[in-house]
Amino acid sequence: MAGGAPLAERARASVGRLHRPQPEIREALSVLVDAIGRLEQDLVDLRVQHLFREHGIEPSLHDVVIGGDGIRLQEGPWKDGASHTVVFSLPDVGGGQWFSLPCVVAHDDMGVELMFTDLSDDLRDTLVGFVFRTQAKERRRELDTLTRARS
Repeated sequence: MAGGAPLAERARASVGRLHRPQPEIREALSVLVDAIGRLEQDLVDLRVQHLFREHGIEPSLHDVVIGGDGIRLQEGPWKDGASHTVVFSLPDVGGGQWFSLPCVVAHDDMGVELMFTDLSDDLRDTLVGFVFRTQAKERRRELDTLTRARS
């Protein structure tokens, strides 16, 4: 970030003001703006991880499925019924906002679920909205792939 607004936002606004550039140029600029945005988010993530480590917390990355009631993982070292705090961020939600939520561990045949124990209705709505948007993007990608395969 420089001067307040993230560089990716400023670059995206500048690209939007271009008067009818050729499609190839607009596409290239769009890819560059997306890359800048991803690098900015990576920098924020590294800063947060550094802060965790300064406070004696070792962050770990997991592939997860998030829902309105909790987070599901394939496996984890936690015991059933144990209380923990899960810290995570969601892409495209709150400008890289981090969430810190209490949860309880439950194992089942599908893996491990970290069930949120103290979740406001507003935050649950935010999580459910994120899940729906993510599913819609995945369906559009699948449809695009099918459409290209038929062409």
